[in-house]
Amino acid sequence: MRGDHTNRRLWPRINGRRGTYLLFKGLLFIFIGLAYLVPTPSPGTERSLSFLLEFRIPFWAIGVGWFLAGLVGIVGAFFRKDGWAFGMLAAVASGWTLIYLISWATGGSPRGYFLALPFAAIAGATIIVSGMVSAGEVLRQRPDGGG
Repeated sequence: MRGDHTNRRLWPRINGRRGTYLLFKGLLFIFIGLAYLVPTPSPGTERSLSFLLEFRIPFWAIGVGWFLAGLVGIVGAFFRKDGWAFGMLAAVASGWTLIYLISWATGGSPRGYFLALPFAAIAGATIIVSGMVSAGEVLRQRPDGGG
């Protein structure tokens, strides 16, 4: 006899594909953060982000920002109302798009416009997925209950 334990979950449930997206993007952001925290930045990275150093923003603070945004994405993966997590990931990626464009415009990075493209793609994909409805939501809204 299976009993009551079949309905209990040891782990919270991920919010469908939206949650899976948040989970993977959160992991990506954590890895980007670790890249700023663990090794010393390359001379090219220091040159590209030199204007941030003028504002006395250390590289470890950049890494912590990415890491925290990644944690927000991972936590958001388990909530039905997850707009705040999508917003955080899109804001960080959009911010880095802008940072690399500024670096290019100020001469810090001759290829800054090109370096901005992956961050713009991450931000755009995050915004697009945030507007999608989970399959579970569609089934709950159908008059016949799905099926």
